[in-house]
Amino acid sequence: MKIRYILTALLTMYLCNIYAQSTGKKDTLFLLREKRPTGYHTVFIDTNPASRYYKAISDFSFTGDDKKIYASTLAIVKDKRLTRFTSKAFPRKWIKVYQYQKKFYVYYPSDFMSHYMVRVTDSTYIDYYGEGPLANRIISFKRVDSSTYHFKLKSPYTGIHQIVVHIIDPKKGIAVFEESAETGETYCHLMVTADKVRVLPIIVNYSPDQKEEEFDFGEQECGELAEPKPGHRRVGGVSFR
Repeated sequence: MKIRYILTALLTMYLCNIYAQSTGKKDTLFLLREKRPTGYHTVFIDTNPASRYYKAISDFSFTGDDKKIYASTLAIVKDKRLTRFTSKAFPRKWIKVYQYQKKFYVYYPSDFMSHYMVRVTDSTYIDYYGEGPLANRIISFKRVDSSTYHFKLKSPYTGIHQIVVHIIDPKKGIAVFEESAETGETYCHLMVTADKVRVLPIIVNYSPDQKEEEFDFGEQECGELAEPKPGHRRVGGVSFR
C-alpha cells in the first residue's frame, strides 16, 4: 500500500511538472511543491500568455444551476423596468487581481468557491461568486472622469450600495473597485478587464487529487491605490466629486 502511494505521488509530480512546464521552463516559477500520500500539490507562477489556466479563470458562461441562481436574485431586485446600461467606454467583464511581492497577478484557485468576477450586461451588474452569479439592479451609472466610474446598485442581499471604479493602469486594464454598502460596510477589490487578463502572470494552485488551502497573498490593501483626486472627496470609503 505504501509503495503504491509513493508511486502515485511520483507519477503525479512528474506529470504535473511536465504539464506546468510544457511551454518552456522559463515560463514557470514554483512557490511550493509538496508530495503527500494523497497526491501532489504545487503552487507556481505561470508567465506564458498561452497558458490554459487563463481560460479557466475567465469563464463567464452560466453552467449547472447558474441560470436559476441568476434568475432568483434578479427577481428580488427587479423593478417594473430595468435601467438600460449603454456605456461603451466601461469594460463589461472583470476578473479579480491579487498583489504579491508588490506585483499584480491573477489567480487560479484550488477551489473556485473563492474566485470572483464581475460582468455588466445591458441591464444588470453581476457578481460571480463561488455560489453562482448574483444579479444587481443598476439604479444609476455615471462616468465621473476619464478614469473614474460610479455605479449605484441594488443587491439581493445587502440592499442599496455604491461602487466607484478607479482605472489605475489603462494599459494593463487594472482598476480598483471600491464598494460602500448602506450598512456602512466598505469593500475593495483589484480587478483586471477580461480582454487583458493574459497581460498579467497567473499564480496557479494545482492539486489534481484534492482541494487545498488557497495561497496566502497576505493582507490585500488596494484602497491607497485609488486615493481621491483633486476635487474629489471620500464618503464611506468611496470617492465622489
